[in-house]
Amino acid sequence: MIIRGTTPPIRFSFSDVNPLEMTAAFLTIRQNDVTIEKELSSAVSVTESMIEWQLSQEETLALEAGRLAQVQCRYRFESGAVGASRIYDENVCAVLKEGEI
Repeated sequence: MIIRGTTPPIRFSFSDVNPLEMTAAFLTIRQNDVTIEKELSSAVSVTESMIEWQLSQEETLALEAGRLAQVQCRYRFESGAVGASRIYDENVCAVLKEGEI
């Protein structure tokens, strides 16, 4: 769940690959005409089993409440191998007071 106007963490857990061995990773969130993209370099945490990115208020306010947003992680290794998570549907929820605080 993503609540508009908040700064939620978006975490991807991996059981079959090690994110510390990735040379690139991209978080993509898409809803209608809005696309939010984050690179591995902007991740707030990377461990051998998880990557975590933090969304900004501006990014979550760009999403429309009451609709699903699609979320996916794609990644590449030094060997050239490329992988991707499945696409997840996340609910986008409203806030009563609009705007950044």
